Amino acid sequence: MTRKIPEDPKLIRTTTVRKNGRRRVSDSTGTESRVEPQHANETNINTIMRKMHAQGVLPHFKTGGNFGNFELAEDFHTAQNRIIAAQDDFMRLPSELRSKFDNDPGKLIDFLSNCENRAEAVDMGLIAPDGYVVEPNQKTPEPPAQEPVGDKKPDGASV
Repeated sequence: MTRKIPEDPKLIRTTTVRKNGRRRVSDSTGTESRVEPQHANETNINTIMRKMHAQGVLPHFKTGGNFGNFELAEDFHTAQNRIIAAQDDFMRLPSELRSKFDNDPGKLIDFLSNCENRAEAVDMGLIAPDGYVVEPNQKTPEPPAQEPVGDKKPDGASV
């Protein structure tokens, strides 16, 4: 397989012919490598695969999983929809208010989760003051679909 590499004036290409007649081509920029040699063994694919075969799991997965009671957990789709709804609600806030939280809905949620911030949240208009009841937004009913105005026969059938 042959592929053309764009010419780079910094690139040094070395070609050697092997005993079997095949050519070995290596490219170098002529600069010192930025690879740290102390990490060579842990990033070597052969070392990684040897550990995986010995332990039965890739070495990068050291946590062993999460165990707990997740009976009340929502399904993934519902959780994703809640995240999207929270982001949409956050984006409806005024830009000055969003900038106070670095445009990060998570920081707003952390702020509102702290009881010590209640007075400040009331001043910002993020939560209702004590004793004030907020009615949830109710959608206005859509008007019934009307038939298009046009030519009609006297008996009510359309033309």
